[in-house]
Amino acid sequence: MKVFFRIEYPEINVDVKKDSLGIHTANTELLVNLIKFSRIIEEYGFVVAKPGDGRKLTQLFPNKIIRGHDFGQTNELTKVLQHYDIFFMAGYGIYDVLKCEPLFQRELSIVGITHSLSLDEIGKSLKDASKLCSRKDVLICTSSTAKNSVQKVLGTSDYRLRLETIPFGVDIDKFRPIDEERKKHFRRKFNLPDDATVFLHLGRLSPCNKMELTPLLKAFSDLVGLSESGGNSYLLILGREHSAGYVKVLEALATKLNVADKVRIVSSYDASNIPQYYKLADIFVSPSDNIQETFGLTVLEAMASGLPVIVTDWDGYRDTVVDGTTGFRIPTYWADCGMSWNKRFQLGQSVAMDMDRLVESMRTLLENGALRKKFGEAARDHVESNFAWEGIIKQYDALFHQAALGTRDEFAEDGTSVADFSGTSPTPAEVFESYPTEFVGEDFHIRLRDVDGFAGYSNILQLVDGEVVNGVANLIAKNVTRIGDITQMLDQKRGISVHETLFQIMLMMKYGVFAAANTPVTLSRGGV
Repeated sequence: MKVFFRIEYPEINVDVKKDSLGIHTANTELLVNLIKFSRIIEEYGFVVAKPGDGRKLTQLFPNKIIRGHDFGQTNELTKVLQHYDIFFMAGYGIYDVLKCEPLFQRELSIVGITHSLSLDEIGKSLKDASKLCSRKDVLICTSSTAKNSVQKVLGTSDYRLRLETIPFGVDIDKFRPIDEERKKHFRRKFNLPDDATVFLHLGRLSPCNKMELTPLLKAFSDLVGLSESGGNSYLLILGREHSAGYVKVLEALATKLNVADKVRIVSSYDASNIPQYYKLADIFVSPSDNIQETFGLTVLEAMASGLPVIVTDWDGYRDTVVDGTTGFRIPTYWADCGMSWNKRFQLGQSVAMDMDRLVESMRTLLENGALRKKFGEAARDHVESNFAWEGIIKQYDALFHQAALGTRDEFAEDGTSVADFSGTSPTPAEVFESYPTEFVGEDFHIRLRDVDGFAGYSNILQLVDGEVVNGVANLIAKNVTRIGDITQMLDQKRGISVHETLFQIMLMMKYGVFAAANTPVTLSRGGV
């Protein structure tokens, strides 16, 4: 079998000491491991920016047939593809490739892979392109929630594009546990005590395009005050700043919460040392809250490194982390606050997690070294069994084989799919409804949690409507806790829209002022 990959090889031209976006890292790892482990691909074609790039890959894999092609016109692409069985496109461009009708003049299968679906343009392009597909064409979804979202975008069960779920893998040799002595050596680079318990978060620093970390700082502050072991715990946040000024926001909040001496925020580092950074930690934390995330590579890397993980029960994390076995998944809540696709920051701010459960999970692993060890060992075993690249590539081989055997004969007489793609585009809340643990509706009940806990969140003060928040709090104090009743009463008495009330409720849940009524109270100070 011959497969053409529309994947550029980033490490050839990119400084490995600098971070690549997750999509580039994932594409690089996927390409390299397909070449390394595939048993059915006989020839690999790919795009090169210049001839030297092709020689580089050939040198890396001398026993493989690898051909580099440099072209820019569709007719040149069509000519080249006559030589191949599969056109594999990793990235958003798959949707444009599917619309190139000349590619369908032969029995060529087109295979794509999802990375992010958080832009309305991606959904519209996918929906349009799927009209040209047959069951010979496949879109690989990296998680079950990503597949659900694609199905919502397509809007019908009668589309011809096949959807399959295959996760990303991880290099289990590159990311692996180390002994305690080497861990101490790595810690000294960050001025971390040898005997401390270190929580690590690693990822881009952007509340708009990655995740909001201020609730994590608040949870860590609560942990330090609640646990007898809190005084010897540290939080290391490692990532490039992708939202200007965000590092200063985090540093100011750490100072406000009196944990600045226990928090390390590092935005300048050597990315080639990322495997070592996992090895200096005891626990990995990733409170994802953003619709741009579909999988989460860092969680796999952390588990491969033998770390127990604490993550939100959100998007692809649900497929990778076994709650109570490899770590803890923290329940998440989201509501339809009427947000459009271009409200990226507000969309993330309307996603809340169970702050009490987060604090309690951090406390449990902080105080129980034996459980940390048990979870860490289970995490490593889980990754070896389910996410090692060799096993993932076997799934790709099976999919490529099935796609190549198919026939392009499932079109209507007018050349389009028989599916009906009429109607308006779905909203973000409709597309990503499966991401949270619970989608907040009228029968959801809330309680007061920490009315004094909102101080210091300077980055979102412009979003807070004090009148609405006070109105909700007063109703809760009068034992009106059902969302449907709260929104109706504020609408009728004050003319506040349901969407605005919902947004303010979710915002206050995110920052621990309100909480779901059915969750236990774990705060012993400052709570309500």
